[in-house]
Amino acid sequence: MDSATINNSLLEVFSSVLEESAFMFTEPGDESSLEEVTDHYVMVTIGFSGPTSGKIILAVPEEIVPQITANMLGMDEDDPLVLENPHDGLKELINVVCGNLATQIMGAEVVVNLEIPETQLIEADRLEALFIDDQPMIVLIDDYPSILTARIISDQEST
Repeated sequence: MDSATINNSLLEVFSSVLEESAFMFTEPGDESSLEEVTDHYVMVTIGFSGPTSGKIILAVPEEIVPQITANMLGMDEDDPLVLENPHDGLKELINVVCGNLATQIMGAEVVVNLEIPETQLIEADRLEALFIDDQPMIVLIDDYPSILTARIISDQEST
């Protein structure tokens, strides 16, 4: 399966999961959306393996992370659990997205192993270099510019 097809499916799944689980909405963005919006992004990655293996990577502005987490957990942004673990909702979001994407592109009968999601803080001026080998999609999450992509490492179906 080619990366364009996977990225199209990823965007569809991501938008649906974000809307249903975090009550937030996406719309297409472009490179100009990324200019001088924030100093830091939180990047979350999750690996998966099965007939198709790879990673899903999402980078969102640091200031929207507590809102995503609060919405995913059904709490207020100032709840102590949200404040103590602000990245947990982002990890859960990418986990749900990855599971749904795996089902969509590989089928419900296929066993797919998901890795534990990892987050890291990234300076905004390093974003472009991190995604240079990808075909990243710029999406606006409630007007916050974010980057979403899938890196396919191996595709056993096409070999």
